[in-house]
Amino acid sequence: MQTPPDPSELPDRSAWILAVLAEAPSIRWELPRLRIALFLLGRRLGLADWFRFVAHSYGPYDASVGRGAEALVARGLVKRDGEPGEEARYSLTGVGAKTAAEAPSKDKATISEITTRIGSLGYRELLADVYRQYPDIRLEGLSGYVPGHTI
Repeated sequence: MQTPPDPSELPDRSAWILAVLAEAPSIRWELPRLRIALFLLGRRLGLADWFRFVAHSYGPYDASVGRGAEALVARGLVKRDGEPGEEARYSLTGVGAKTAAEAPSKDKATISEITTRIGSLGYRELLADVYRQYPDIRLEGLSGYVPGHTI
């Protein structure tokens, strides 16, 4: 197992959210899908303990992902779209895209690989793929998909 980098060497969590949104702006980034991207990124880069994901019925869950996305909305770097009753969708604003483009990212290839995979799968397939790779994140007895969910 890789040793996670010293936390002082890591960008804040919002930088990871910006990097994911910037790499694949055409994906519908609802919060469960964004969580999966950050979960996979954390596992691939050895940052799994930095995010604190736990098993949840919609897949890997860490409340800080939603808080981070909403903080970026408040800062004007990300916009939230969606009708009442729908899952919010996140995308970069012009300022957010510029900020993301200016941020150095030695992990761009990994982010690109993960977002490409996420964009190629429906949510059910994506969640099944995550459960196959990381069975520790699956809640026993739940399928990981709740009928009627809009993702």
